[in-house]
Amino acid sequence: MTEELQTTVGSPVLKITRNYRDHGGSVFQISITIHPADRFTFSTRLTKEKK
Repeated sequence: MTEELQTTVGSPVLKITRNYRDHGGSVFQISITIHPADRFTFSTRLTKEKK
């Protein structure tokens, strides 16, 4: 797989696994995507709501 991703063995990656479910809760599809470290960014923003 390193050849397809054009990366080296042991380098960090982001692996995302998604499970798609029907209305009854049964899994009907699984998707796995892999992104090499030099080709993804991840950010999150947290905000505090006033009560």
